[in-house]
Amino acid sequence: MINPMRSLEKAYQKINFHYESNLAKIGDWLDRHPKINTIVVIANHIFRALGMLALFTVMPGSFLAKCAIMLGASLFYRITIERFCHFRFAIPACLGGMAMELSIPALANIINGAAIQSFASLGTSLIAISPLVLYLAGIVWISHSPIQELIKKKKAQDNPCCCEP
Repeated sequence: MINPMRSLEKAYQKINFHYESNLAKIGDWLDRHPKINTIVVIANHIFRALGMLALFTVMPGSFLAKCAIMLGASLFYRITIERFCHFRFAIPACLGGMAMELSIPALANIINGAAIQSFASLGTSLIAISPLVLYLAGIVWISHSPIQELIKKKKAQDNPCCCEP
């Protein structure tokens, strides 16, 4: 008698082998192109933050309640799952979703020109988009730093007899 679970496990192993081998090739290519790697990581951060914004938008409750629930869930995910990951996306994505929620109305006012009707409205709009600007600056920093560390480690492994001071 054929065991369907065993067949499913074998099929999964075959798919996973091809998936992992292709991922290794892409990862090696990205290691050789650190600027593109940084851009990919930043795009991943933004994509995850947009997902958190969508969740934030559909979740019922007050702004503070949603912030508390999402931050708590992101912290729990960080503690349980992301402690094994090189890049940690949960908390930055959560904060990015919140920053977008706060900044989108002001950004829309700047884009449609309503914010430039007076200096006061422009100043208010610029202050209101500051969470988004800080988030974007933060993800650029946290995306760039680990990639630079990986490049240094990889260079040290590739050339072990050359010591850097």
